[in-house]
Amino acid sequence: MFYVSDRTAITSETIGHSLLAQFETAPDYREVTIPYVDTPEKGVEVVAQVNAAAEADGQMPFVFS
Repeated sequence: MFYVSDRTAITSETIGHSLLAQFETAPDYREVTIPYVDTPEKGVEVVAQVNAAAEADGQMPFVFS
């Protein structure tokens, strides 16, 4: 689970948590918060990190932005 924002990421975390709370059972997951993604270069770094997590876990993670 990635929470990405151009500011503090508090809103994306809140949205993600509220959506996940709708399910009685949720699989175990790791949460990664990445705030202050405010340049194209930082965006490229986030994409690389998400893709690396997908490859390591064998499934694409959710990304809330």
